[in-house]
Amino acid sequence: MSNRRLLFAVLMAATFFTASGQAQHFDKGGPRQGSVFMPGSPGGGPGSDTEEQEKEQTKEAPGDDSSNVSAENMPSELNDEQKEEVVQFVIGNSTFIMFHEAGHMLISELGLPVLGREEDAVDTLSAILLLEGRDETLDQAITDSADGWFLSGEQMAEDDEYAFWDSHGIDDQRAYQIVCMMVGHDAEGFKEFADSIEYPQDRREECVSEYEQARNSWYTLLKPHLNPEGKKSKIEVVYEKPSTADQKPAADLIKESKLLEHAAEMFGDLYQLKPGIKFVGKSCGEPNAYWYPGERQVTFCYELAQYYIALDTQWHINNPDG
Repeated sequence: MSNRRLLFAVLMAATFFTASGQAQHFDKGGPRQGSVFMPGSPGGGPGSDTEEQEKEQTKEAPGDDSSNVSAENMPSELNDEQKEEVVQFVIGNSTFIMFHEAGHMLISELGLPVLGREEDAVDTLSAILLLEGRDETLDQAITDSADGWFLSGEQMAEDDEYAFWDSHGIDDQRAYQIVCMMVGHDAEGFKEFADSIEYPQDRREECVSEYEQARNSWYTLLKPHLNPEGKKSKIEVVYEKPSTADQKPAADLIKESKLLEHAAEMFGDLYQLKPGIKFVGKSCGEPNAYWYPGERQVTFCYELAQYYIALDTQWHINNPDG
């Protein structure tokens, strides 16, 4: 499976919100908002020591996808196949997170109403966009994302770091809700994965109507804000230099995959957004991602990609036979 294809396939999800009338259904500088809240986060963000470092920025042109994502710099204790799987895992999880943060951006920039927790709402939007892309690589991406939240939940349980007061659901809940969207969209296509986690059959049946309701609700909210044919919104993409040498493999992976460019191209093509929005890759001092309303900026932290690399690497070490 080509890692480059996965990022190209992200653009296919655009077809979901460009249908007229009914949503398509396929069988197959204020405070930061929308932080992913990964375990062990030591702090950071605007005003931190990292924020004050000199910013060496490299701007990438969206649409240039001539380079393949290299697995050479993945942890040396892995074999070549495992390294490729780690790269795929990182890109899949990072794609979900970028869609999640872009969901916060849409709510903020378009003045969309939200009933319930915003974090849950944008998790659902991210899942819908991946699922409605109707592509096996996007199916793999959302499966990797569910796996990522399950693995993160296991780590939090081991470290006794559950934050029941947080604005996000706990990681296991987020994983199970993603699975609900998966089986609600395509019960047969995701049956094997749902069976592997013993997802209850009665819950699977409930998820069908929940998915349809969520999909149509998001479509209704976003339809008035679609760009007219031939018009595009500009989102600037910036990659800052990683603050430490050990972040370079993660930063290079994100940059080579053109994760930010593809997200910027997709959301810019689809929605009427005012100029000045940025998607930024940078060191943050914590494994996270944010939408900053005041700065009108989505930040993807290199430490988050590092976290995903370590998470999947540890899984392969603990499960050498897969």
